Amino acid sequence: MRQQWEEIFKERLSTILDGLLGMSLGLSAYSLTSFGIKDTQDIVKSLIYFTILFLLTIIFWQGISRSLALARYDMRISFINLILAALLVIMPFCLRLILLPQPETKKIGYYLFPIVISILSFFGTLVNILVLRQNIIIPKDELIRMRAMV
Repeated sequence: MRQQWEEIFKERLSTILDGLLGMSLGLSAYSLTSFGIKDTQDIVKSLIYFTILFLLTIIFWQGISRSLALARYDMRISFINLILAALLVIMPFCLRLILLPQPETKKIGYYLFPIVISILSFFGTLVNILVLRQNIIIPKDELIRMRAMV
């Protein structure tokens, strides 16, 4: 039963991770559109917010996607990638707290955002170390397909 669940999980992992990335970008776009604009300074703030969020999401997503090919053969890397993608969904909320006008919520956002980025960086580094240090056996036909894609 466990092996069957692992096989199903391995097959669906890229779909799950793509869905979490889409949710992260969708939440950031929603936060951007719900931000009240009163003057040009608010436009600059909202553009900086979305640019930071978009760049950070792309940077972390690149690490996830690179290890995704190898993650299908190691469940630890798969779970760490899943945690990474789930934290990407939390990141828009942290940045949104910084943009709110209340000083108490801004303070929470200023504390929460570096913590989330630190955890994301830790898990991203952990995935890269596991991928580099582990001799994961990849079937020959999979290697040929990966080379053809490159």
